[in-house]
Amino acid sequence: MAQGIDLEAGIAAARKKGGGRMSRLQKLLASGAYEKHANPGRPLFTFRSNVFYFGHMDTEVPSQANSISFRPHDFIQVVEVVDSNWWIGSVVGQGDQCGYVPSDTHWLTRYRGETGGISRKSTWRASVSRESQMLDQSAGDLERLLQDKGVQLDHIFNRTGERVDTPPHRVTFAPSSVTFSGSRAIRPYKLAPDIRPAVLLGPSRAGSKVTDSLQRALVGYLCLSFPQAIEVVEVPPTAVRMTRGSRSASDDTDVFDDVIIQHVYQSAREGKLCVLHCDVDDTAALKESTLTPMLIFLRMPNAQVLTKLIRGLGDREETKTTTQQVNALEKFNALPNQTWNLVLPRSKLDVSCYEIGAYIDAYYNEATLPLVVDPELDTGRQLLTPGTITETMMFHPGADTSQ
Repeated sequence: MAQGIDLEAGIAAARKKGGGRMSRLQKLLASGAYEKHANPGRPLFTFRSNVFYFGHMDTEVPSQANSISFRPHDFIQVVEVVDSNWWIGSVVGQGDQCGYVPSDTHWLTRYRGETGGISRKSTWRASVSRESQMLDQSAGDLERLLQDKGVQLDHIFNRTGERVDTPPHRVTFAPSSVTFSGSRAIRPYKLAPDIRPAVLLGPSRAGSKVTDSLQRALVGYLCLSFPQAIEVVEVPPTAVRMTRGSRSASDDTDVFDDVIIQHVYQSAREGKLCVLHCDVDDTAALKESTLTPMLIFLRMPNAQVLTKLIRGLGDREETKTTTQQVNALEKFNALPNQTWNLVLPRSKLDVSCYEIGAYIDAYYNEATLPLVVDPELDTGRQLLTPGTITETMMFHPGADTSQ
């Protein structure tokens, strides 16, 4: 089996080199651990972009014909580290063709060059973003394929429908919410699993019986529908750290402990999409996690339905928590749709199963495409189709998984 990215070894090696407060991605690059796990047709590592890059406008790219463009919330799979300035990779959801990607340090150098060394928030505004429209069109073929399933492409690849207008003739651009200095500095790129895990939330608070039974029904459907792709990861309370109010800006401090993080990265390298079953309701903490999970919300519009289901359990202790569960339901329902990667808005379980199945199927197929590198890029690597995974697993931290 393919081995996962050895994050802990990478972090340890980077600290010996004086890593300080480097991000997980920087530590991984500094250690060089990713090279030990190179797999034909699969990425060395994956990152989520927090910024814009327009390769078609970059005159410094080694081959403009083989450049790619991306925007915030895009996930890029990297198959080759050419040097300190350039990588080769592909944007998940835009097919299997690879192109040149600026390294995080090179992107930041270009950005500071274009802004005169200023890293403060941008005040530029415009009415039309031609570059954003070009990026939207690039994945149109897949969008047409998904129309029959009723799934919107932007939600699959974590594009929430936000429109950030960018200045003309700029190769790099950062949204106003991103800053590169100070105590809350954000790096241009954030390390992510090759296949993002999924977390189901709602209709009410985690750990309640009605919510738990509905979520497990959906997870059971996924396991039956995709037996070779899904792995359920039971996250015990001891593996969940304090929520974001007490955490620092560094992505070393995560809502999940290192055992869970390491396992999800390993499973993703082996072709598994992990479904995390955890008692975490803090959507902001989940979004900040280095696991970059897909948040799937099971919405129940009517609190009376929840109350009826709780009473139908005949559990006196559970009935005592009805008010708390209704409050949690109303709090979830009040969150904007941009909070979620997928919303299951219908109360019918069979319809919700169909919708979540279509979503997972579309995402998984794109995230596991064998990556293709144009011979002109001369990476010296022949990319082949990765092997298939033949079993479904249930992971419990502390269990023996050596077999």
